This record gives sequence, C-alpha cells and structure tokens, in this order.
Amino acid sequence: MAGSEERIVVAPDPRTCAHEVLMPRWRGPQAMDREGGAMGYVCHRCHVEFSPSAASALRTQPPDSGAGA
Repeated sequence: MAGSEERIVVAPDPRTCAHEVLMPRWRGPQAMDREGGAMGYVCHRCHVEFSPSAASALRTQPPDSGAGA
C-alpha cells in the first residue's frame, strides 16, 4: 500500500537476554499490595516467564553470570 510504513520487529533471544526487568503476574487485585503476592514474573524484554523462586534467584545473581554465558 502506498504511504504505509512496514515495521519488522525481531524478538530478543531468551538465551541471551539478561532478564533485567521482571514484571510481576499477580494472583488478583487483593494480592497486589503485598510482597510475595505474585504468582510469577515475566521478562519485559523477551517475555520468558519465571516462577517466584526462579525470579528471586535471578535477582541475586551477579550481573555477568546471567544468560548467554
């Protein structure tokens, strides 16, 4: 189509993503006000899902020991 702009979006590779920004997935509105109320976490960049324990382990890793190593 004339005048239309086409974008190609390349999804980041989960194997090389550092998973720096993890967004919580809440059990419901009542759980949003307390720590530990998330049923899991999703990487904002590559969209990989993590359990609460896996997300906690990622947060405690040194920066260079993450994905892609």
